[in-house]
Amino acid sequence: MELVSTPLHTHFWCRGFTKSIKSAVVIHAMRKYQGKVLLDFGCGTGTYSFYFSRSPGVEVKGIDTDESRIADCRLIAKRIGRGNTEFFFENGYWSLRLFGDRSFDCALGIEVFQYIPDLEGTLGEMYRLLKPGGYLIGHVPVLGYLRETEHTLFDEDNIRHFLNRSGFEIVKLTSSFGGAIRQLC
Repeated sequence: MELVSTPLHTHFWCRGFTKSIKSAVVIHAMRKYQGKVLLDFGCGTGTYSFYFSRSPGVEVKGIDTDESRIADCRLIAKRIGRGNTEFFFENGYWSLRLFGDRSFDCALGIEVFQYIPDLEGTLGEMYRLLKPGGYLIGHVPVLGYLRETEHTLFDEDNIRHFLNRSGFEIVKLTSSFGGAIRQLC
């Protein structure tokens, strides 16, 4: 399995600006690696799920721990006629066991990994879900401190550690705007 982790990201108060940059970088990476069956892990309101489900032949499965967001995703999918999307309300990495081995060409985890108590277990399950040659595209904050509901403080070294222990080969690991934003804020 291979991993594209793009980008490392710092929030601070510049969130609106950096969010649009993050989206552009994620979309660029996904166009290159997406495949036909996509898992949107921590899909939230389904922004990426709905964007990529526009492509012909693409099937998207979204999973999130917020039941109201999943209800919204299901309603939106129905209203816009996206029969190629399916959304699941689940909690914990064991929820990934809903899906069979090698079910996905690509998994997307944007701004979600820092909230997971058992990150190694979750990454191990995501590895299991990816087809040979599949990609995990992730985006995590590298802030230097934990926010209230976060469990993992990321830096470049422990990102590599978690991914390598889970079996992933890191294809690309990039930082975006972290240093520049720290200087601005």
